[in-house]
Amino acid sequence: MRKPGLILRRPIGSNGPFKERAELPTRLPSDKAERKPGKRPAKVQQPRKFDDKAARVAALAFEREQSRRESGRRKQEAAVAKERERREKVVAKAQTAIHKPRRSMTSGQAQSKVNAQRSNNGRRRKTRVGRNREKG
Repeated sequence: MRKPGLILRRPIGSNGPFKERAELPTRLPSDKAERKPGKRPAKVQQPRKFDDKAARVAALAFEREQSRRESGRRKQEAAVAKERERREKVVAKAQTAIHKPRRSMTSGQAQSKVNAQRSNNGRRRKTRVGRNREKG
């Protein structure tokens, strides 16, 4: 190669060697479409014979599979319904616990009791229990 970057070409549609100047092809494709050898027309397949016994076996298998799917679907729906009911019971129980009135004293009574037990500096006063309570 004498000159770097030189573009080499070869005649279109040929397997000839690459050259600086591509020659025109010597044999141009003809206007007639050439028929490819070995291409045969497709055979017409004859319809298959219908086997009554095989059809009955297939129908029975289909029905079994369909009933199996249906029972699985019912079981799944029952499990979902059971889980939904369980969740609703838990929510209802929580709602009643929230709204249930307390049986203890009212908030005003509880606050006054706490204030009575605290001294001026915020500490709880010691209270005596039993006999010592009467003496002190």
